[in-house]
Amino acid sequence: MASSASTAPHKPEYQHFVPQFMLRNFAHKYTGPQRTKNGNNKGKNKEKKKNGTLYRGELVVNNVNLRADPIVIEETKVSRILGQYDMYQDTAQPTGQQRQIEAMFSRLESHVSIIFRKIVKAFEGGEPNVWVTREERNSIRKFLFILKYRGSTFRRRFHHQSSDEYDANDKSQLQKYMDDNGFTRPIDVWFHGLKTIVNLKMDRENWKQELVESMYREDAMWFIMHSEGMYMAFCTPSEPGTEFILTDNSYNVFEGPNHFVQDPATGELKEAGWTSFHEFAPLSSKIMIVLRSFLLPVPEEDSNPNIRAEREAFRKGAIDDWYGESLQSNLADLPIRKPRNNYSEVVNGHVRLLPGEDGVQHKKQHKFCFSFFQIETECNKG
Repeated sequence: MASSASTAPHKPEYQHFVPQFMLRNFAHKYTGPQRTKNGNNKGKNKEKKKNGTLYRGELVVNNVNLRADPIVIEETKVSRILGQYDMYQDTAQPTGQQRQIEAMFSRLESHVSIIFRKIVKAFEGGEPNVWVTREERNSIRKFLFILKYRGSTFRRRFHHQSSDEYDANDKSQLQKYMDDNGFTRPIDVWFHGLKTIVNLKMDRENWKQELVESMYREDAMWFIMHSEGMYMAFCTPSEPGTEFILTDNSYNVFEGPNHFVQDPATGELKEAGWTSFHEFAPLSSKIMIVLRSFLLPVPEEDSNPNIRAEREAFRKGAIDDWYGESLQSNLADLPIRKPRNNYSEVVNGHVRLLPGEDGVQHKKQHKFCFSFFQIETECNKG
């Protein structure tokens, strides 16, 4: 006889694509009308919202309601914003395993939240920088990509029941991957990719090869570029009253050129490719993580002629040859630089490895020092 649990109706679960521990960095306590302890209303003590009743003291965020006319700023519960019901519900799995991806996210978030708390605490304590280990840095890099890949933009990309419905510019590659690996729905490819990246051990020497062999190659290569082809910097507004904002697509924003081609059959312009010079990840209202492409100059490294020549060759292939012109970043003058580390030093503008370091072996005792760079609201117009 089947148990009552197996036949119980499915209860929808609100699943965040921006974790609550990050939303709390943008939150404040609600101070509006409050409901009495016995549940009765006292005058206007209860305020009804689309996400339920708000109680004084619970965490809320200011939310711009673009659907209202005129536009208004509302207060919304942290527990009911930047998420969707059953967003990661894997219906292809047995009932008891359908929420395994959400459980995996919870474990990763628990680990990364400790690292992010250390960064925020250092900043709030007035420290000019913060040190993180190589393992912590790898966890941040993985998590930033997951924030991008798990969001509503990519759910829409993959949320189809057949490959024929998939309409992104990599349709032919995805269809071949699905045929070769027995996937029937594009969303199953997304679920598989999410699980593969969360479980990825980046301390292994051959982790990149393992990743490419374990998931959809196009997205695996994108993760590698995101993790290895860009460096991190922490930015904060130079003006005391200025804050960063968080939107539903914040972790999908990039700065760089796009390449479009015209469909000869429909005349429609479709994206054929893009190059990311900078990517952005709001950590709090005062801290923005910026990823900068290795295609842009790094003065202390480019003082080495071989490194400079290699960087220029990569840039020529990725920008000049692809777009037919030498395009520049609109944020090239952003006042950031690569983090320093405990295995090299900069002497007279040149990077030198410390004794016992070969620049190839990645050691657990390696640490990175991230400064908090102050940036102005207005870009340099010069």
